[in-house]
Amino acid sequence: MDPSRLGTRDEDDLDALFEQALVCVASGATLDLDRWLEGRAHLRASAEEVLAIARGVSPAEAPRIPHRKPPEIEGFTVLEELGRGGMGVVYRARQQSLGRLVALKILAPALSSSPRSRQRFLNEARALAKLRHPHIVSVHEVLANEDLCAYAMEWIPGTTLAQAIDTGDARWTPRAVARLGAELAQALAAVHQAELVHRDVKPSNVLLRADGTPLLSDFGLVHDEEHALSTRSGEFLGTAAYAAPEQLRGERARVGPRSDLYSLGATLYAALTGSLPFGSTTPSETLRRIEDGRLLPIRKLNPKVPVDLATIVGKAMEPEIERRYASAADLAADLERFLEGLPILARPASVWLRMQRWATRNPWLATAILLLVAGAALSTWFALDAAAQAADALAQKAIAERHETAARLRAEENAQLAREKSALAETEAQAKQRAIESEARASRRLEDARKLYKFQEAQWLDVDVVGTGTFLRHVLLEQASEEQRPALEESLAGISMNAVAREVLVEQVLQRTLDAASWNFHENPEMRWLLIHNIVDRMFALGAIDRALERQAEIYEKALLYWGPDDENATIAKGQRGILLHLNGRHTEAEPFLREAVAEAERHFGANGDLTLKFLSHLGKHLCETRRAEEAAPLLRRVWESRQQQGGDADPMTLKALHDWANALQRLGRAEESEAAHRKFLEQAELVLGEHDQYSIGAMRSLAMLLEARGNAEEARAWTEKAYARDVARSGETHPDVIESGLRRGRDLMRLGRKAEAEATWSATMRAARRMHGEAHTIPMNLRLWLADLRLELKRPREASELLNGHEDAARALWAERRPSLLASFHVLRGSALMQITPPRHAEAEAALQSSAEILGSHPGATAAEHAHLAKMFVALYERWQKHAPDPELERKLGEWRSKLPAAAPPQPAGGK
Repeated sequence: MDPSRLGTRDEDDLDALFEQALVCVASGATLDLDRWLEGRAHLRASAEEVLAIARGVSPAEAPRIPHRKPPEIEGFTVLEELGRGGMGVVYRARQQSLGRLVALKILAPALSSSPRSRQRFLNEARALAKLRHPHIVSVHEVLANEDLCAYAMEWIPGTTLAQAIDTGDARWTPRAVARLGAELAQALAAVHQAELVHRDVKPSNVLLRADGTPLLSDFGLVHDEEHALSTRSGEFLGTAAYAAPEQLRGERARVGPRSDLYSLGATLYAALTGSLPFGSTTPSETLRRIEDGRLLPIRKLNPKVPVDLATIVGKAMEPEIERRYASAADLAADLERFLEGLPILARPASVWLRMQRWATRNPWLATAILLLVAGAALSTWFALDAAAQAADALAQKAIAERHETAARLRAEENAQLAREKSALAETEAQAKQRAIESEARASRRLEDARKLYKFQEAQWLDVDVVGTGTFLRHVLLEQASEEQRPALEESLAGISMNAVAREVLVEQVLQRTLDAASWNFHENPEMRWLLIHNIVDRMFALGAIDRALERQAEIYEKALLYWGPDDENATIAKGQRGILLHLNGRHTEAEPFLREAVAEAERHFGANGDLTLKFLSHLGKHLCETRRAEEAAPLLRRVWESRQQQGGDADPMTLKALHDWANALQRLGRAEESEAAHRKFLEQAELVLGEHDQYSIGAMRSLAMLLEARGNAEEARAWTEKAYARDVARSGETHPDVIESGLRRGRDLMRLGRKAEAEATWSATMRAARRMHGEAHTIPMNLRLWLADLRLELKRPREASELLNGHEDAARALWAERRPSLLASFHVLRGSALMQITPPRHAEAEAALQSSAEILGSHPGATAAEHAHLAKMFVALYERWQKHAPDPELERKLGEWRSKLPAAAPPQPAGGK
């Protein structure tokens, strides 16, 4: 082709091809020209000329000579060769002018002959030389002349992260890896700010000083991945195991800062697990596994890795560029949040995203489950369609009845007028009979609607999320062949089938059914109310309490509108609202609804009616939770005895009532009776209710508390661990029951002296509690106190201080009236942390302790021990302060607080206890 007719883009492509060809020749690889020519067929002749020139520049055999004479470089004494690649050589050398050791990187002669490669090398080397960062290897000098293109960098005599991983260095705990990752991310942020891209972040390019400080090295200058190269085997001439998918695909326009973040994530993955991210070193296989989503979960390889840290690494390694962190600074900040015990911003891939990825790599199985779900959806649709047709028929019937009734009433009114005119008086008995007949007609009008309601209720009554999730998993595995099953099990390991089942039922079925019911049955509003009521009841049963509560307010209003306050349907709506408010922690609002529902249900359904007992049970539990166990106990015993008489000991409702009665006994302090009742419940609960039933799990937690109080700590811990594991499997980490289990588990670990595990458990529980309850709630705030106290004990005052700073208003709103002692403890802990940090913040610590003193001074219930502890904190503060800045006023205050110390308690250093 005539060179004069080449466009600018063609010239750039040919220039890039020349560089690729030089590297392939130097490394002994073979360039796949046909693949390169895809979409560039018009350049074939020019490309063949470029390849011929490249082959003449540097023989392929050159890099393979095992021994070479060290080059002579002015100003340097080359001591030994450290490494060699297709794009250059690294030597250890001594800089003669300063007598210091350096690492000398020299661009391969083949690339030095390319003006483009040479210029880019020099540009990047000079830019790096300007960078000064504690976690980047310093570039001392850039060397360039006609025969040489090189640079000298800082010599690091330590080891590499790759060597540390290979030797299983015990220093690299998950927390240490997180710290290393934060420091390397900060280094990358500096690199990216200088408009550079590393392109080859991997463990062997992370140098470690003797104290473990990491430094990034080898900035794509010797191994230049800007132009991802393809050989005949489709290989990427870089380090495939840590390369981002866009690098492996040769998408050079998309390679950028986020590619470095992927490689850093892969590096952290290797450090946490000791394994290559995808178990492969070949580019084609690595890329295939990335695209198939076959990354083994970190916690499966190393269960000690905290969930949040695994989530951060997972986000950095997202296959889609847009789903990774926006910048290295963002990644560093999230790692810092993890290290400080604060909520991270990263979130795990959603259930639906994981299912999408799974479906992409398993299309035949995806089709199978689609048919399965479609079958279920069609069954539901046909049922709803049949129900809708029945409803339409019933509605038409009701309309006809209304017309017939209206005509009859008009006729009766005319007859009445005639009778009145003829002075015929209707007897009282006749009036009563007509009223009875009218009421009977109204009842019949609703009976058909209720039949449809019962039909729909029966469809949902036995929905079991855990069972559904288990069934889905079982079906998928059963359909796989023996060869495919291990890979499928591996794929499903990171997916909660219970979460899939719950999300499908709530979002895809119940919500859609609710929407359909809301927009239909306009001719029969009673039927619409019954259908919506049942759907909301199912949402509540599946744990979607907030969603159910939102719609239930509408249900209650419509019940009053359609039937009036004295109808049984209004009673049902009232009871349901009370239950939902109670479960949502809105106790003050819940109680009047529950009390009225119980009284009305006794009139409508009898003292032992199913709904009466249901509302009575929730009223009893509400009273227990609001510290009125004496009032609750007879109500809950009545429910248990009634259920027992109706269904026997093994009936599910009887067992649940027994569980509630056992809890009431526990709150009354009748420990032996409560323990016996809980054991009786647990003997049958797993068989009757299933191992993941919330009542069974609750009984395990309650029994653990009783056993611990009675000194049987070993069995108590066993029940706590069992309850926690089943809670997480059943409900996920943010469920209230799981949060309660996390609180207990952390306390158990503290008693065993396993403080690091306790800290991790409480940190995870606090994040879950904040997502569940928000910040201004007693559970997350209590956890802040416990964690701050623990971190002070672990000599980490700055982390303790950061946990409490900024939360003074929330603590005051929660505890100023109800729990002033806790508010005083909050200020004492904050003051203790502030005085211990470096540099100490004595004045702020004094203000915090003074706040505590004011609270205890005005609180009649404050104990002598609380006053004594506060005095110790003040003494510790003023002793520390005096050492930093001696002052007569401080000496006076110190003497004042020393005088308040108990005689048997001499001054001691500050701490959280």
